[in-house]
Amino acid sequence: MSPGTENIDFCVPHSLYKFIFHNPINRPYILVSIIVIIFQFIILKYFYPFPNFLTGDSWTYIFDAHKNAQLSSHPIGYGIFLRMFSALTISDTILVAFQFLLLQAAALSLNFTLYYFYSPTKIIKIFLLIAVFFNPLFFDIANTISSDNIYLSLSLIWFTLLLWIIYQPTANVIYWHSVVLFLAFVVRFNAMFFPFVSIWAFYVSKASIKLKIRGLVLSLLLISIFVVYNREKYYELSGVRELAPFSGWQMASNGLFAYKHVSANLRKDVPLKFNNLDKQVRLYLDNSFKSPDYAEPRVILDRFMWSQDSPLWVYYWQNFADKDDINNPNVWGKQPFRIKNWAKVAPLYKEYGAWLILHYPKEFFQYVILLNVKSWFIPPMVQLQYYNCGYTDIAENIVDWFKYKTHKISTRFTNIGTIDEIYGLYPLFTGYINAVFLILFALFIRRIKNDMYFIYNGLILVAVFWLINFSFNVFASPIELRYVLFPIHIITVNSIIMVGRLSDVFSNGQPKNIQ
Repeated sequence: MSPGTENIDFCVPHSLYKFIFHNPINRPYILVSIIVIIFQFIILKYFYPFPNFLTGDSWTYIFDAHKNAQLSSHPIGYGIFLRMFSALTISDTILVAFQFLLLQAAALSLNFTLYYFYSPTKIIKIFLLIAVFFNPLFFDIANTISSDNIYLSLSLIWFTLLLWIIYQPTANVIYWHSVVLFLAFVVRFNAMFFPFVSIWAFYVSKASIKLKIRGLVLSLLLISIFVVYNREKYYELSGVRELAPFSGWQMASNGLFAYKHVSANLRKDVPLKFNNLDKQVRLYLDNSFKSPDYAEPRVILDRFMWSQDSPLWVYYWQNFADKDDINNPNVWGKQPFRIKNWAKVAPLYKEYGAWLILHYPKEFFQYVILLNVKSWFIPPMVQLQYYNCGYTDIAENIVDWFKYKTHKISTRFTNIGTIDEIYGLYPLFTGYINAVFLILFALFIRRIKNDMYFIYNGLILVAVFWLINFSFNVFASPIELRYVLFPIHIITVNSIIMVGRLSDVFSNGQPKNIQ
């Protein structure tokens, strides 16, 4: 039995609840947490009376909610959430309050789970609370109308459940894991690598083989149902079965970042089906380098995805757009195009991008992979760099959704730029904490002893999660700060745990018994 958990009935499914609220040792922590959360939310909404809106993303989510969209450029989960929430209230303050409380509850659940299983010292518990309450991006994300907060919250709950699956599995925990994993996937496709991490947790779990199989099958079944649903909806719309057309555009974009560094005389002939597209691309690349206005993208590999002078968009407008694209504009980045035609071109772009990557692997590694590795350790702020992306007005559909009386939004800061600059230091912290985690993990593995084995599986889980997440982002996903907040928080709290354990080793020669 873990220390600090005496007199608790572990046979009931709510043992964490009892550990938090019925154990007198934890009452001061939960009381302080409640007070701090209330105080922080009051401060947040005083200085930010309006939510933060991301250009493009926030408009799209609200557009999806308004139209009750079944397909979108993003997964439909957050749009459905907004639609359901609007049935209760259209108050942006209540919406932000819900997001803020959900994120804090998810982060604190992870904290108390670490208390429960690892029994850290009082000072380590305090530092774990500091990691939650003094994370400046938690305020920013909770106050933003985007899927980031819900995804981050669900991800923290998912990881917390994995620890329970490893150390104290029950049928309820395993079934809830399947539900939370499914919801995270519906909210953001970045969760597609989560099942690989879950497999490791199930592998080392103390659960019976029968229960492990049930949990994995249920998880994969729920995700598969959504995948099939999404593919069939795209087939009905565009005649193409695909999970996310975004991936096709992303593949082409990655390929072009490699291709543009290939000299014209070294370019290879493309297959016939790519001829017209490749001609458009070569024309763009040749003219861009000659243009005095040409500027190399510095922070994120998304120029070919969204820039309207990109050859991908020029080719789209010339070959896939129709009259309805022009006559029926929607809110995606103020650009009139329909998801139907956007999806139709995606398979071609996916094949073309894959062809470029396979035929120019050196350039792909040098100009895409290495840049993504750098972005992983020091992620660009991008849309989080400025409140409301630096604008003072908002889109018409946002005004209509929240029943605002004006298109203008503001904060109560006399100089919001100063706050934005403070937030701008966070990428440096991510580089620092990644380095600290890797060093601490290497030290921990070298110093591991039999009486520390209990913590071993949990930290290996973190390492597996970090490695798979790193690989997924570097090879397949655009990297910006809001997309890596989850892994950063996971390695932060586990680095604090390792510091506590290693300090015991170096000061006393052995860690305190944790079983």
